[in-house]
Amino acid sequence: MHSIELDTSDQFTVAEQHLLFLKNATGNVVHGAINLKKTDSLYLEYLFHALAPFLLRQSSGWPSRAMVIGLGAAEIARFMHAHFPECELHIAEISKHVIDLARRSFQCPPDGPKFTVHHCCGAEFVRQTDSTYDYLLVDGFSADGEPGPLESVDFYN
Repeated sequence: MHSIELDTSDQFTVAEQHLLFLKNATGNVVHGAINLKKTDSLYLEYLFHALAPFLLRQSSGWPSRAMVIGLGAAEIARFMHAHFPECELHIAEISKHVIDLARRSFQCPPDGPKFTVHHCCGAEFVRQTDSTYDYLLVDGFSADGEPGPLESVDFYN
């Protein structure tokens, strides 16, 4: 496989054939991916498990509002935007660099009435919001793969 480094900051992208990966600077943590031949599909296996509740949904209107903490390579963002267009999706991402990279290299949808990326700490966003969500996915990690405040008991209380 042929790899091409596209960016040398804290996170960078690596192209391998028709796949593009978002990895940390050492390359040992994959934060997301995109299949350039099928951009609205999921690539990383754990995301199939994260979206398992969607298999059990009783109505086509669920979820009407969803919150995702962590943008990464925008896999969840692209998938939900394409397959659940009726859902109002909010994503909290702490890193402006990740947001820029997701929009530039990973086809993250633009902000609009049903899709918003918030540049903020996801733990703080959840703590301070008055909004309610039908679905919450906690998928936020530092460049080194650590969840930080998202793994604390305080966050889940």
